[in-house]
Amino acid sequence: MKILHTSDWHIGRTLDGNSLYEEQEAVLEHIMQIAEEYRPDAIVIAGDVYDLPSPSADSQQLLNKYLIELARISVVILIPGNHDSRNRFKAIEEFAEATNIRITSQINEVITRAYEFEENGFKVRIYGIPFVAPNNVRGLEGFEGIELNHEGVITSVMEKVRADAEANNSRIIAISHLFITGGERSKSKAERDIEYGGVHDIKASAFEGADLVLLGHLHRCHTPNKQIPVAHYSGSILRYSFSEANHDKSCSIIDYDLSTGESTIENIILNLPRGMARLSGTSVQDVLDNTMYDKNVDDWIEVTLPQSERGTNPLVRLQKKFHKTASIQFHRPTAAVGEVSITEATEGESVSVQASTFLENVAGQGKATAERIAIVTDMDEKIRGESS
Repeated sequence: MKILHTSDWHIGRTLDGNSLYEEQEAVLEHIMQIAEEYRPDAIVIAGDVYDLPSPSADSQQLLNKYLIELARISVVILIPGNHDSRNRFKAIEEFAEATNIRITSQINEVITRAYEFEENGFKVRIYGIPFVAPNNVRGLEGFEGIELNHEGVITSVMEKVRADAEANNSRIIAISHLFITGGERSKSKAERDIEYGGVHDIKASAFEGADLVLLGHLHRCHTPNKQIPVAHYSGSILRYSFSEANHDKSCSIIDYDLSTGESTIENIILNLPRGMARLSGTSVQDVLDNTMYDKNVDDWIEVTLPQSERGTNPLVRLQKKFHKTASIQFHRPTAAVGEVSITEATEGESVSVQASTFLENVAGQGKATAERIAIVTDMDEKIRGESS
């Protein structure tokens, strides 16, 4: 069985306010070409197809266009991620299925919406496990008494998956959108932390019984767990933050042996329409005159300058040469209070790290207790769950 695995399209995402629509369209066109070349038996999209729960009409049209085109090549199996609205996808499940697109949007429908593939007398069932905030499983049948964190939810779902696979005499492939222990997290603002009570890592062993776990959420393409179950991230399709400036972006072609459960993964590097670079200098003119930066004139650019350059109209001046200058950062001094230095939270830090920094700075050393951090992360999880 051949599978094309992709995730984290983040359609509608902007780069510091700059539209990425045309670039997303170009990369999705490349994924179409890859699908046409490899003719996979299934195309898996592991969440975060949109960047916002309420996407624009243009974003929805772009997604629909490529889902329909991909579904003409092979069945498309999709789950919503933590940026997506589960209910939005629930509303179109039946329409989508009529066009060869299988969506599992609800955590209590993982079994009933499993996709089965059979070849040479061997069967595998592909179970889409959508992202859900743990608080949102309260009251759902089959989830009574579970530990209310992501690992508790996955453990409960996988118990049902194993029972269903055994009843159908099939192997298991799981699709999920979360952070497996050992995953290489980037510092992208597009990559929201999945946390509950300060604990966000999920062990690969939570997927016991599966041969393969196809993942979304982390934006780097990598395989944190190479033993059974093999856990693999395809990564995002574009660089969505300057912290990803040096990342290659890819989708994955997976050859899965139904008779043994073994898989071989090939990463296909995507053709990105534009590069990305971080530049710096002692002044705007210093950056403009630096011949080493001439190769970056067509790239997305983030420039770091000293505070003294703030009033020199830096953006307009830089964009005359670097037309895609998207962000200007200024050196921020560290504030000193007595003998204590207070530093600002860094872009991309997790909710728990930001909460810890705040508590240590404001309440005093030793005040960032696990219980206090859990209050912040629990509330963050609840708010995200309600908004999605």
